[in-house]
Amino acid sequence: MNRLTDLGAERLAGAGDWVAMNARAMLVDLSVADTHAKAITAVSTATPAVVTVGSTTGWVVDDIVAIYNVGGTLNVNQTFKINSVPNGTTFSLKTLEDGLPVVGTGTYTSGGIAVNLSKLDVVDDINAGRVGTDATLASKTQTRGALGCAAISFAAFTGSFGAMLISELVTNDADSNPLIWIDGRIKIVCAAAASTSATSVAVQRLSAPIPSGTVCRFSNGVNATLTSPAAAGDRVLAVSALSSGIAVGHEAEVYKTSPGFPGSSSGSSFTLTFDGNVILSPV
Repeated sequence: MNRLTDLGAERLAGAGDWVAMNARAMLVDLSVADTHAKAITAVSTATPAVVTVGSTTGWVVDDIVAIYNVGGTLNVNQTFKINSVPNGTTFSLKTLEDGLPVVGTGTYTSGGIAVNLSKLDVVDDINAGRVGTDATLASKTQTRGALGCAAISFAAFTGSFGAMLISELVTNDADSNPLIWIDGRIKIVCAAAASTSATSVAVQRLSAPIPSGTVCRFSNGVNATLTSPAAAGDRVLAVSALSSGIAVGHEAEVYKTSPGFPGSSSGSSFTLTFDGNVILSPV
């Protein structure tokens, strides 16, 4: 998702001048843990699902957490809010919009990382996963709340990446402000109850297109596989017959068509473009 961090919302939703900011882009390897990027060691098949990490110090209810690369319990690989923090190493999950409990589905096998977007206060909190050299954003625009820039070009590098952080450079990583997190995924929210065997799912307006064959793993544990492409703006997904129903408000998160993420380079440059040169839209 292209999403403001909590600090980004403070800096940009108010009087922050995006056009005047010295904005930089950093590619992030999502296999590398850091202060607020925690390696996951377990996920429960409970309701709500409980995630285990090395430490939850400073993490609180309603923090926004983006989860990646979990094996087995695949439907937790999306962006949620923290529902509870039972102890110093676990937190449970609820949906981003309606706060519904996430149903942990499938036995956890390995891997995963949880990035707390609410707690990224400086670039130092996430820079252990930096890949290559940061790129400077050019030709920035700010129109009716929509933030834009020219295509972002990274010099030749070697490595793999799963996301990109846009930050406001102050002096160095210790004081620069994380603003926008970008990972090529979009959120899908069920807008009307879908019954068992249904071949369509009504959803909130899609922010980007999704290719046919995409598996939407909803937060209630039900999978919906697209039988035809979905376009930006669509409100109904054509899917294979559902194995069970999906209630209003449950969420899935999938990679949009041509997402740019995840990616890798073996000594080549990398350029990321945005539709209409818009990075983040208020709608």
